[in-house]
Amino acid sequence: MYISSTKRSKAIAWFAVMLVLIASLAVPAFAATEIKAPAGTQIYTFSIDLEVSESIPYAGIQFGLTLSDESALTFVSFTQGDAVAGSSAYPFVYSHGVHAFGFWTGVNGFQGSQKVGTLNFTYSGTSAQTITIIEMMVIRIDGNKPVASNKASPVYVIEVSRESGSAGPTGPGQGGQGSGNPTIVIEEEDAPLAEFESKSKYFDDVPEEKWPWAVDEIDFLFEAGVINGTATRIYSPAANIKRGDFMLMLARAYDLFEEFSDNFSDVPKGSYYYDAIGAAKKLGIAKGTGDNKFAPDTPITRQDMMVLVHRTLEVVGKPVPAAPQSVLTSFADYAIVSDYAREAVAALVQSGIIKGDGAGINPLGKTTRAEMAVVVYRILVMD
Repeated sequence: MYISSTKRSKAIAWFAVMLVLIASLAVPAFAATEIKAPAGTQIYTFSIDLEVSESIPYAGIQFGLTLSDESALTFVSFTQGDAVAGSSAYPFVYSHGVHAFGFWTGVNGFQGSQKVGTLNFTYSGTSAQTITIIEMMVIRIDGNKPVASNKASPVYVIEVSRESGSAGPTGPGQGGQGSGNPTIVIEEEDAPLAEFESKSKYFDDVPEEKWPWAVDEIDFLFEAGVINGTATRIYSPAANIKRGDFMLMLARAYDLFEEFSDNFSDVPKGSYYYDAIGAAKKLGIAKGTGDNKFAPDTPITRQDMMVLVHRTLEVVGKPVPAAPQSVLTSFADYAIVSDYAREAVAALVQSGIIKGDGAGINPLGKTTRAEMAVVVYRILVMD
């Protein structure tokens, strides 16, 4: 089944793309395939392969999908295929009921018909559900600048329902795995490329179409003197931020620098983050990894980032309200949040500082420099 275009809009910003995406839901849909889960209400997992056919080399593609009932049908993840090895997955943004996903590199390294990845889902309940997948845009590098072809296509629907007959055992432990992945093939269009301007005023590697959720926050924090780039006009938004660097960002954001007499044994005196970590230790924000060590050069996990933010807000007199840990159960990976981090993670989720990707919260994943900027921005501007 191929998706053809029925309308186009100028790709000038992420929000415009998202509005086009939502508006395109009114276009008549084509039911491509049907997935049958076993009778009953047990959790059923299945996957959908995504294939792209593009004759002109491209650097990345971004898509969107909607689900008929988020409580019964869950978008778990987008797993990149071997054909796009070496690329970076887009952060899984969930906005206005649309899940965005895709991949990107800095060169036009993809071409032809290839499997770009697999969409993974879970399904529960008894009523029929639908997955609506919409092609959004193809991004190419032209003259060292990213340009994009925005594609507001007819929706592509996969219907998910239960087999008729008597139900077998039910419950999470009785879930089934779908056999065989239906494939969606998206064909290229003869559409002119609409140029995107890099919105960041200070960093050339933070273009609007790739980092729509972080570009304003990065510029704000740079102007405030909280963050710096990694080189002239280079921010490295996808790079992981180290524990020492993250503590330095928090110290700059809230002017946490003060005299202290003791620091962690693995924080070298004279290092650029020495004063920030020492002050944080005195204030009770930084408690280390054990044995009087802080591991400043280790990438910080998302849950440790949340713990440091939570403690910092308490110290500066802007604590977020406590939250029941049940608020985490909406995330598929809530069970792997470490015990020491659960209070902080739950409070930041309930306050809206941490939003996850619509399916998971990725507590053990590394924090990127873009994610750090968004979180620090949110706590600085919150009431």
